[in-house]
Amino acid sequence: MRKALNWLSGEGVEAILCVGDFATLSKDPLRDLELVRNELQLLNDLGIPVLYVWGNRDLELFSAIILLDDALRREAQSLVHEILEMKNLIEVPRDARIKLFDGVYVTRNPLLLNDRTIYLTHYDEVVRSCYLHIEGHVHYGQVSTRRYLNAGFVHRDELHGSEPLDGVVMALHLDPESVLRVVVKPLGSVKPLVCPIHIEEGVFFVPETWRRCPVCYEWARARLSRALPHP
Repeated sequence: MRKALNWLSGEGVEAILCVGDFATLSKDPLRDLELVRNELQLLNDLGIPVLYVWGNRDLELFSAIILLDDALRREAQSLVHEILEMKNLIEVPRDARIKLFDGVYVTRNPLLLNDRTIYLTHYDEVVRSCYLHIEGHVHYGQVSTRRYLNAGFVHRDELHGSEPLDGVVMALHLDPESVLRVVVKPLGSVKPLVCPIHIEEGVFFVPETWRRCPVCYEWARARLSRALPHP
């Protein structure tokens, strides 16, 4: 996280968008929540708006916390209170749009989208009637000219079923009319990959050990070429 934020600070970002899965899932929910608090504290300390949604791993962590005994649950509630007191953190609401800057908004409700609104979600069906669809969940990045972006991962550890690896961080240069450019910064052994079979998917950012694109490995991962015949 520090490596990612150091680079973003050099890019002069005005806001940060996070697509969830802050939590790792060990057998110690309280420790996992402390790590989430530490990550969010780093984001909050930047002094700029941080718009975020929770991921499935975060929700699993919250479910595990509910099952703790009373003493540990009180410690967890204290950590949650610290998170809620972080003034620069803004959970994107399900029932409204948030103004990012003049002419561009953010929501996680697909019913509130238009050509000036970013759809920020952990993972969902691709919605094309919006300014930009940004999501996460999978362990690779993806950028397409069809207004779709998967933020990938900053870091994954052995609890994700693979070797620990730093991923990518992305900076978006926006204006009210269009996405001007996306700058992708590898944080570890990650490479860009354009698949000659799945051109519609755009550019993937995957671990250097991968020889094929995610869709080649598993057709169900197709986000933008589902309508095309499966080769």
